Amino acid sequence: MAGIPSAIYSGVVGVIEFCTPNIVDTSIEQMGFSQHRTMAKVGVAVSSAFIMFKSYPIAVRYCRRLICGNRVRSACAHILQDHYRMAIIAANAALYVNPSERQVAAGMNYLLAKSHHELGEFQAAVHAAQAGLNENPTDSTVIMGLNMHMALSYFELKEYQKTVEFAKVVQLMQNDDSFDRQLAMSMNNLLATSYLALNMYEEAIDYALAALSNDLISNKGAITTHKLLAMAYFKTGKNQEARESAQAGLDRNPEDKEDITNLATLLSQACSALGLPKEAKIAAQRAL
Repeated sequence: MAGIPSAIYSGVVGVIEFCTPNIVDTSIEQMGFSQHRTMAKVGVAVSSAFIMFKSYPIAVRYCRRLICGNRVRSACAHILQDHYRMAIIAANAALYVNPSERQVAAGMNYLLAKSHHELGEFQAAVHAAQAGLNENPTDSTVIMGLNMHMALSYFELKEYQKTVEFAKVVQLMQNDDSFDRQLAMSMNNLLATSYLALNMYEEAIDYALAALSNDLISNKGAITTHKLLAMAYFKTGKNQEARESAQAGLDRNPEDKEDITNLATLLSQACSALGLPKEAKIAAQRAL
């Protein structure tokens, strides 16, 4: 769904990007080597562990962490450049190399969910997000991001009841300290759309009104919300409210032809139901 903010996934990237490297830095420092994490340094670390400590399990563990750290950074870099297929390859490599770091695994699965969603692979996105949640992540940003992609992907799969379930988790997780009004607006529109698809019109009206009450709502977001409101009002027989909502959407001068057509059609229908044939005809002509 258009309009979902990218700030939340940037926060997730920030969390996971520094999680594994911090562990790796500590391991290298204990052996007295540079913090540069290249494949050459991996070889040095392993050789040193063999020679200095003769501890094979530790050598293998450090090697896995170093390689995992490189794959984590690679996945983050790719996703921030919108290279989603490469991000999937790097994230899967990180999971394969060092699956025992559960918080990193949760973050990598978030990046997988994000990448699959952007590529239109919604079932794979749901699978990755659920795998991330199964890791029991402790960081609230990661948890919120995973639930958000569950909601977004289920929406694209037209599984609206599940969309509602996970979108509500995202809403409930926002407290006074972390409240993101743009995210709240987007989730409210997502919930309103889902409830409309479920023929639960009063709930759709409630969430659409909540989205409109947000002073950060964009013009495009407001047009979408007015359209949702007009549809829900018309379905509940509140024709005057439907007329006002459709007109409010048109008053925002939508650039998208589909938005104009939908709003004008809703306005025409509401005017007809109110016994205003002249206004209905004018609106119908605008819908053409």
